[in-house]
Amino acid sequence: MKSILKLVVSSWMLWISPQLSAQAISTYTNETIDEWIQEQEAEVSDLKKDNNAMISWANDTKSPTDLVFVYLHGFGASRMEAEPVVSKLAEEFEANVFYARLKGHGRSGVEGFEQLTKENYLQSAEEALEIGRLLGDKVVLISTSTGGTLSLYLASKYEDIAGLVLYSPFVGLKNPMMSQITTPQGREMFKSMIGGEVQKMDRSEPESNYWSTEYHINAYVALIGMLKETMTPDTFNAVTAPVFMAYYYKSEEEQDQVVSVSAMLEMYDQLGTSEELKLKQAFPETGNHVIASELRSQDWESVLEASQNFIQEKIKK
Repeated sequence: MKSILKLVVSSWMLWISPQLSAQAISTYTNETIDEWIQEQEAEVSDLKKDNNAMISWANDTKSPTDLVFVYLHGFGASRMEAEPVVSKLAEEFEANVFYARLKGHGRSGVEGFEQLTKENYLQSAEEALEIGRLLGDKVVLISTSTGGTLSLYLASKYEDIAGLVLYSPFVGLKNPMMSQITTPQGREMFKSMIGGEVQKMDRSEPESNYWSTEYHINAYVALIGMLKETMTPDTFNAVTAPVFMAYYYKSEEEQDQVVSVSAMLEMYDQLGTSEELKLKQAFPETGNHVIASELRSQDWESVLEASQNFIQEKIKK
């Protein structure tokens, strides 16, 4: 009875605010949080296979580890977006991993994206961090694209984050016109462009299994609203944790076509992190915005090697 009451109270707390969400999660232990995550995911009726949030334990005893990796995926993506890189990093450093499923993501229908707001998007990242704290001593946030937006936001708030590994962080728009979607006029213009409130993406397998194929306009509004609110010089300057930033850039013609590389570089220069604890590196042969996935990147191996070196030299120490 007590365990049922605890679950009900915790679920209520998760719903009402990010602060209470973290408080609720912190009442669990590394042993009980796994069961809670599985119960939460089982309640999502349209959850796609292998898109669920999950913990990957470094050992059979499910004991805390020195390093903990929390993976925050990009907009419309899932944990496969950075595989096998994250799992190989976890194996190398004997780290527990929490693969988050951010709010509204990993579902076959559009309801999740229809309900997405900038507030609950940020809240889901806060929850992921708190889960990571239960799994070991030093939490490292690994992310791709919008996961990087969330990682920078979290690192600007919490000094206990041990490091950031940012793959193609979404700091600025490749197409500035998208910024207008948060206005009534911009929303209507976007609706006319996509023929309604839902944009459909033509993806073939296996990508369609791990990336969304339907996006409700509310999700774009939440995404851009969050970007505008959080990706500011004040946020960047407040980040003092070690930062490794990796991105696709070969030439002016051959570079990331999803997010702005120049915005990434401007952000990097404004970080509060000391020069000896940060590193930026272009990966010209990856050929894709998603640089750490074997499904899209043509050189994820180099991304893995550079990530290993940075974590070993600047974070694990």
